[in-house]
Amino acid sequence: MKLSMTDKKLFFNLTDKQKTQIVLGNYRDDGKNAEVAILLGAGETEQMYERVGAAAELYHSGRVGHIVVTGYMAEGQSVNQAEFMAEELKKQGVPEEAIIMEKEAQTTKENMMYASIVINRVLRMTRVKRVIIVTSFWHLRRSVALGRLLLPRHMEVSGYAAYPEGFNGENWNESDELRKWFDSEVHLLKDLVNKNLMEDIEY
Repeated sequence: MKLSMTDKKLFFNLTDKQKTQIVLGNYRDDGKNAEVAILLGAGETEQMYERVGAAAELYHSGRVGHIVVTGYMAEGQSVNQAEFMAEELKKQGVPEEAIIMEKEAQTTKENMMYASIVINRVLRMTRVKRVIIVTSFWHLRRSVALGRLLLPRHMEVSGYAAYPEGFNGENWNESDELRKWFDSEVHLLKDLVNKNLMEDIEY
């Protein structure tokens, strides 16, 4: 079955296995290096801790030289997401000179568009051939699709997943919170597919 052909009735009857295939697919970290990681902000503090940890792993393993932290201050938050993640990265040993700030993006689409602006401003676009998008594992497929759509075409785009403690792509359905995010992603992915902004998804 293709996601584009899934109607409302089928949506309500999707199995957890089908949701896993739609949201996660068969995506795996390719292990390649990149000039830059783009670290996406989140509306929930715990998700940002998870994403910061994943980005710090990439930096300390020598796979990226710079990290763009991107996000705004959402309603109910007391600090800008990019500023929060930058401070947490420094606490985990990432030097300030390796961190590039982008403090305006409010959506995943804006994360990509605004990140490209600051990458060009700080590093010069033509020097960046590859980027790694860092975000929560349930958010990765859509983020990479938007990165490939909105970042400059000469850039190769891949992703690196952050996981909540104790959960992964096989047991996410044991968490009510993760169920909420998976259900939301299914609808958001279908919207991208219907608008021809990403390839159709078979599940």
